[in-house]
Amino acid sequence: MPTIINNNFTLDSHAMRAERLVAIQTNLRSLESEVQTPAEISAWALHCYSNYMTKWTESNVAQNEKESATFNLEQKILILEEEYQSVRNYAYTIYDTNSNAFRDFKFDEAFPDDRVSKIAKVNEVLEVYEKQKESGQTPILPEVLVLKLQEAATQFNFAYKEQNSAKNHARNTTADFRRLMEADAKQLQSLRAWWYAIL
Repeated sequence: MPTIINNNFTLDSHAMRAERLVAIQTNLRSLESEVQTPAEISAWALHCYSNYMTKWTESNVAQNEKESATFNLEQKILILEEEYQSVRNYAYTIYDTNSNAFRDFKFDEAFPDDRVSKIAKVNEVLEVYEKQKESGQTPILPEVLVLKLQEAATQFNFAYKEQNSAKNHARNTTADFRRLMEADAKQLQSLRAWWYAIL
């Protein structure tokens, strides 16, 4: 439990702010008849700690969800890369006498580093496969390998959307919590000014 050592509210850690607010919410109401706190401050103090803890908890949960979604996406990226390499390696064995068919997939190019380009590359491979399949070309990549790559792409797309959603949610809840911290700091300053005025 942190010790409150000053009234510089804008520099409060999260734990320090919680200590201030729990003391106010717990004790101020019993002192109202004595100190006659202004109505705005009294209304705020009634639930200041409860509201603070709600927003703090929401922010922490959202951050954890973002981290979890990011980890899940990273795992899906690894699977996507593995399935792509499986298809690419097999293509070397069946297209060694048909360089044009191999070049259609652009397997000679390096696999991209960024996420958007990775999935674009995989989609390009899937499109080329469908065109070769429709044209009746032989030899052709085994369907089982292509289906695994397609599933990896589907899982990647889902994880990518989930991570974006979690990231946006975390950003919004963090912003809400920051705004509450700032608003509470102003109320604390008003309470301090009132307290000094009646001493």
